[in-house]
Amino acid sequence: MNRIGLSYVINIFILVITGWAFVEYFHIIMDLANIIRTEEQTWTVTMNITPITLMLIVAVGVFIGYKVQKKKYKKLSFWTFPLLFPSEDEREEILTAKACRTTLLSLWFIIPFAAVSLTVYPLFNRNIPEYPLYVLFVILLIQITVFHISLYRNKVV
Repeated sequence: MNRIGLSYVINIFILVITGWAFVEYFHIIMDLANIIRTEEQTWTVTMNITPITLMLIVAVGVFIGYKVQKKKYKKLSFWTFPLLFPSEDEREEILTAKACRTTLLSLWFIIPFAAVSLTVYPLFNRNIPEYPLYVLFVILLIQITVFHISLYRNKVV
């Protein structure tokens, strides 16, 4: 697997873990809001700590990798920042800049669709209360995908 594909997989993995953790956090906040709203005397809130634990493990791993990498080398590693591609020459800098520009331009198409999809949120409020989070993470997924496709088409390896 080349660096672009590996970077894409790493970033999607981190995005999925983060999305899962935020959905769990959203459920906790909704449970607390229901407790406050109903003014119950006894209450319990449960949560799945698996996504938060995974997110902490990834964060600690990235932090340790960053500190070790910073001490050892002047340049930051691909493993420390998966979106950081080497810009050893002018051509690679231009291709990375093109990918960033393409990603930014894709927002002009993504954001209106996301705004329209959020207007139907009251229809899904009871069945899918975390719908706005899903919309946000789909925007991030599309951005990551557009960035990596643009790099792959221009063959930055």
